[in-house]
Amino acid sequence: MLKSIFLSLWTLLVVASWAWALPPVDVQEGEWEFNVTSEISGMAMQMPPMTYKQCITGNDPVPESAQPGQECETRDVNVSGNKVTWTIHCKSPEGEITGRGRATYERQSMQGTMTLNVQGMEMINSYKGRRVGPCP
Repeated sequence: MLKSIFLSLWTLLVVASWAWALPPVDVQEGEWEFNVTSEISGMAMQMPPMTYKQCITGNDPVPESAQPGQECETRDVNVSGNKVTWTIHCKSPEGEITGRGRATYERQSMQGTMTLNVQGMEMINSYKGRRVGPCP
């Protein structure tokens, strides 16, 4: 019986510590519209801006970055108040892409950047986002 109680308490402690390990970011959850501009080192011509929508929650605050044909994994997500940092690793037909990002949320708006290493070149994506309504 004592062993059963100890095991139950241990399980509760592990689950509780996991839940507290990544506090949700202070953000108003819902559908967000992101405008992204990109700069690639060594290229004089800028890429056209991109706009997309994504459902953002306090537990899933990282803007998507995968493009068609890429398999991306977001790793090392850290939350501190209204700030989020993360790393990313993608596989694409052109090779591997790695990077790191950061974002600062204000209840209904956000700004952030993601620096990607693509085939030896550095690409910097600048994000501006705003909440546009509830998630579909």
